[in-house]
Amino acid sequence: MEKIDRLDWAVGLRVIAYGRRIGIRLSRDEPQMVRRACGLLPPGARPGRSRDVDHIYSVLIPRQNPHRKGLKRFHIAFAGPATLLKSTDAEKVWEALETDLELYVAEMATRRIFVHAGVVEWQGKAIVLPGKTFVGKTSLVLSLVKSGARFYSDEFAVIDQQGRVHPYLRPLSLRNAQGGPEERRLPSELGLACGRRPIPIGLVLSTRYRPGVAWRPRRVSKGQGVLELLAHSASARTKPERNLAVLRNAVQGAVLRKGSRPEADWTAKKILASIDT
Repeated sequence: MEKIDRLDWAVGLRVIAYGRRIGIRLSRDEPQMVRRACGLLPPGARPGRSRDVDHIYSVLIPRQNPHRKGLKRFHIAFAGPATLLKSTDAEKVWEALETDLELYVAEMATRRIFVHAGVVEWQGKAIVLPGKTFVGKTSLVLSLVKSGARFYSDEFAVIDQQGRVHPYLRPLSLRNAQGGPEERRLPSELGLACGRRPIPIGLVLSTRYRPGVAWRPRRVSKGQGVLELLAHSASARTKPERNLAVLRNAVQGAVLRKGSRPEADWTAKKILASIDT
């Protein structure tokens, strides 16, 4: 347990996210820095009152010195006493902090299981797409939403003790068509229909994009489905027994399939049509 020392830092933020008390310290009390820090917080984070925190982050952004032009200004992010990243690029430092914070919350959440997966709602049930980064989760999720589904998440399936999936509406990172830096926009800002309530799982589909592949997903057993979700659970190593119990409960009423897929828009229509029939 750590305390926020406001004497050494200009700003100390305290929040509670999924049962974890988190502190963020900033070296400068400026509105743009505070807004940037708040933009890193996981969906649903709320202000905390206690000075005691479970985990603390610190961000050092040096001021411009007009008398020392050309001098490299290093920005630094810390997780506890450890340095996350030291760089002359402030944005990279913020991104390192956001990644570590999200993974910390995903692993240490007290009443939720975080599974790396895209999620949409169709006919009142969740379609869960477990997978690592760069397997095409986001593109398939967006294609499903374009075909009429509701957006829940492009990064984590957040599952409660009853096996229901909750929305995780974090900002999406969108590639710039002109080759510039990625844009970060909330799903609602992009006009996406978003889910708001916890729902049971109807389909778990483990798939990744492979150009030109035929679409022939095969059914897998409940045990295989649980192991697939467990393999992508953020807390599989630290809380294996709890994860197994929750995930077994979550897939009881679900169909489980696995297989490579072709392009996202075509696959999305096939997935929804197969559920309808």
